Amino acid sequence: MSIISLDTRVKVGNTDYALSELFELVDQQTSDYGTSLNALKQAVVSGDLTIIQQVLQNSAAALRSLASLQNTLEKVLTLDLADPAQPEHVFIVEDSRGATELKLYKSHYTIGKADSCDIRLHSIYASRQHATLVRFLTENGEVRYRLIDGDPETSRRSANGTYVNNRSITECDLKHYDQILFGADVKATYFYLSPQFRSLTGLQDPTVSLSPDSTTEFEA
Repeated sequence: MSIISLDTRVKVGNTDYALSELFELVDQQTSDYGTSLNALKQAVVSGDLTIIQQVLQNSAAALRSLASLQNTLEKVLTLDLADPAQPEHVFIVEDSRGATELKLYKSHYTIGKADSCDIRLHSIYASRQHATLVRFLTENGEVRYRLIDGDPETSRRSANGTYVNNRSITECDLKHYDQILFGADVKATYFYLSPQFRSLTGLQDPTVSLSPDSTTEFEA
């Protein structure tokens, strides 16, 4: 099951790109590298060692940058979430109606009390769209999820806030066993499960069961 689309978010360094933007960046850097090679040829013809050395440094930097982006693209485009070596992402929500376990696959989840939300929150303190989960890929080809308070498409924040490990957030790249609070009384826990942990139950909290029979899968 491929998870790739042109809207897939890819994190390169500290910057996020849509995959389509990453393609454009590679095209631009390929062009820049071609320009630097032409400059190098002209410098060699001129015979000026100072200019040759400077252009060589510029060409080497352009090549390293291009190679890094191409390596990132290769990892992203060959990634398959169905591969058993890929970690699983489990999201457990606890509200007034009990606990719900979700296995995350989709590129995008809306969270809130509106009927249209992918993940429903049953609380008077929850906003209609309280938060959003967005899947992205690191430059190492790892699948991760980012939690964003409110609706990123309208920039509207939730009324009562979203908290990760007791800290108010606007957005946060989730890590294993992060503790989340939506508003005042809906709790959630995020699990980033490597293959060796998939058969375990309880993890760090003996009250939590990750039985495959009770886990709901949302597919992209």
